[in-house]
Amino acid sequence: VICSDKTGTLTENRLRVEQLELTSEGAREQALKVLALNSDASRSTAGMWIGDPTEIALVDAAAAAGVDVDALRAATPRIAELPFDSETKRMSTLHADQGAALLTVKGAPESVLPSCINIDQDEWLQRSERLAAEGQRVLALAARSARLDEAIDQLDTRLELLALVGLI
Repeated sequence: VICSDKTGTLTENRLRVEQLELTSEGAREQALKVLALNSDASRSTAGMWIGDPTEIALVDAAAAAGVDVDALRAATPRIAELPFDSETKRMSTLHADQGAALLTVKGAPESVLPSCINIDQDEWLQRSERLAAEGQRVLALAARSARLDEAIDQLDTRLELLALVGLI
């Protein structure tokens, strides 16, 4: 089956991560964690990833980079989440992480970047626009440490931008 939209883009309902633009080389490990943890893709009984094509592309990219997604998810279980919605244009998950908590965020750059404290927002928005102009779907990845007793809906400030992800 071949589907075509009004611009003639062809799709197989599959995406892949084309580019991971890191804020620094030191952000790589954390960015890969966000790819693996901030996703609702799950394993089928046959061992294949199932779910939204974007979410599958993210966990596939983490796995291709050497992350054992299943082991990471077992070691840092999700304890709360704010699912993606069209108003916030982001998804946040909170994970238990060695006695503390890790907040992971992925979403539209224009939604995530204003919450980040470690970057020049205009520069990273321009980078995002460049990736989009190349035909890529762009997501921003961010994270921060938290306490286990903090409410997830109070944690979406003071984030550390880790990377922009370009998907095709």
